Amino acid sequence: MGRLFGNSPAGKAAAAVAQVDEHDCPGQPLCMAASTWIPSRIGHLSLRSWMVSVKPTVCLNMIVKDEAPVIRRCLESVRPLIDTWVILDTGSTDGTQDVIRDVYSDLPGELHERPWKGFDGSRTEAIELARAGADYLLFMDADDVMEVGSGFRMPELTLDAYRVAVHEGPSIHSRRALVSTRLPWRYVGVLHEYLDCGSRTTSGTLEGVNILIVGGGARGRGVSLREKYLRDAETLRQGLIKEPDNARYVFYLAQSWRNAGELEKALEAYDRRAAMDGWAEEGFCAHLSAARLAEALERPQAEVMDRYLRAHESRPSRAEALGDLARLCRVNGGRWPLAYMFARQAARIPYPSDHMCVEFSWYDWRALDELAVSAYWVGEYEEAKSCCERLLNGGKLPAEHRERLTQNLEFVQRDLGSKELVGA
Repeated sequence: MGRLFGNSPAGKAAAAVAQVDEHDCPGQPLCMAASTWIPSRIGHLSLRSWMVSVKPTVCLNMIVKDEAPVIRRCLESVRPLIDTWVILDTGSTDGTQDVIRDVYSDLPGELHERPWKGFDGSRTEAIELARAGADYLLFMDADDVMEVGSGFRMPELTLDAYRVAVHEGPSIHSRRALVSTRLPWRYVGVLHEYLDCGSRTTSGTLEGVNILIVGGGARGRGVSLREKYLRDAETLRQGLIKEPDNARYVFYLAQSWRNAGELEKALEAYDRRAAMDGWAEEGFCAHLSAARLAEALERPQAEVMDRYLRAHESRPSRAEALGDLARLCRVNGGRWPLAYMFARQAARIPYPSDHMCVEFSWYDWRALDELAVSAYWVGEYEEAKSCCERLLNGGKLPAEHRERLTQNLEFVQRDLGSKELVGA
């Protein structure tokens, strides 16, 4: 059952825009519509032009269950972005509903309580409950937080979908977090579900905001991380029985095995995904993760290097695999000419336009750091000096590496070749 909370003239006007057209009351002043209000005169504007001038409304759309310990921070973080909210609770017994009502007591919205239908089914049901009440839907997980930049203002929303950068530890990816209700969106997948509308869409990036994965949600509470990921792996394994060619399931099965510490099983699943067709970015991530696991499992160095090379070949626009190759050559016997070759190429690769698991540290400073060290050891002292200076003056070097880079620069400047440059 849904309950409406809050009331405001802005909410009324938005509802009126959705319900009243200038042709509904021919020859009459603009009319009242279903307990909503719009002005009978709007200066020299026609109703249609007034409607266009009203900014699109944004509705927070979520599914929740037993998220009372974490949901307040999430709800408060998205306040600057939303006009209304529709949240579907699938059986909370910890007072999650009361927290939602308290935080959004002054904001129009609906709280629905319905049985669990799986991640894809319940998320799609939440969309259907919210679709008619706003122009755009904003999706959040209860244990995530929206980081809103200083001075952020919502841009004019015209596209079908907007991606938002998602920060998860050192990795950054992006997800569709804001979508237009013009299209029949639905969620697909037993786990790590994704949005689909069955047709091509226009999309862009919502700049000035980031989603931070903080954690602490109900799915990870009361069980160890290993147990959580083993449970996820079993869910995905069951999904693959029904859909054996589902590349996404295979990738996240590998991720789940890895996070549970089952590295051999994870490597096998990553290799399986890397051999499949599908989203190229996901394929690259499978190749790269397989190479890193092979290195962690102390497979022969020739095999590990070949895996990193295959990862790079699958996505030449990404620097991560080349950077890892440079690091591998540096730490395993000082194969400096190879390290220099890989680092030099990695440092030339600009920020990619990819959305999945981009490790920006390689583009910000790590590739240049590897190049500084390897350039020194192959006798390219001026290049090593230039790299150190760029790192120290570029504003992107983490503070914990400044002392080491300062010393490396001094080594180059003082007596070329008599001191040893130290890598990270």
